[in-house]
Amino acid sequence: GIIAIGGGPGVCAGKRIEGNIVDITPTALAALGLRVPVDMEGQALNDAFVEKLVVEREPPVAKPFEERAEIYTDEERRMLERRLSDLGYLE
Repeated sequence: GIIAIGGGPGVCAGKRIEGNIVDITPTALAALGLRVPVDMEGQALNDAFVEKLVVEREPPVAKPFEERAEIYTDEERRMLERRLSDLGYLE
């Protein structure tokens, strides 16, 4: 389970709401007046608010595939591998 606490103007005080972790982002976006992508999991938890949230949906943004250059230089990659190895993530 997850416990999330909300407060502030428009938020119901002392009310327990059942939800899921995937509901947090759409709830936060709607509460801030931002659009929620139609392909986002979860739903806005209206019961947590005095007034029902207005949930505006937006279509997903199609991003073209881009070839990317290497993110790290060879020296940076060696340093990261050494640090990860020291932490026990790499053998």
